[in-house]
Amino acid sequence: MLEISHEHLDFRYPPIARLAIAPGFLSLVLSMNPLVFILPGLWNSGPQHWQTQWQARHPEWKRVLQRDWATPDRAEWVETLRLNVAACRRPPVLVAHSLGCALVAHWACA
Repeated sequence: MLEISHEHLDFRYPPIARLAIAPGFLSLVLSMNPLVFILPGLWNSGPQHWQTQWQARHPEWKRVLQRDWATPDRAEWVETLRLNVAACRRPPVLVAHSLGCALVAHWACA
């Protein structure tokens, strides 16, 4: 059985493979100056996590805040995201991690 240790992983940045959607895609999207929503997973990710690092580099990006990070309620989290997106004047870019990805999937299906 293969055991995987997370001790050597750097969670401040996502793996490069996840960013390589298409050559130049990320640069193109960011050049359009979009509203970016950061959607953390369970427990809101700590100060060393890549989402927090990205938000520090881009203070104009908005972290979607949930009322309860430890005990997620799907309906409540989806509604929070829906309200944030509804308040936008242009379509936002959603940057999700872990449970935040599941949130985006449920929001998209709602």
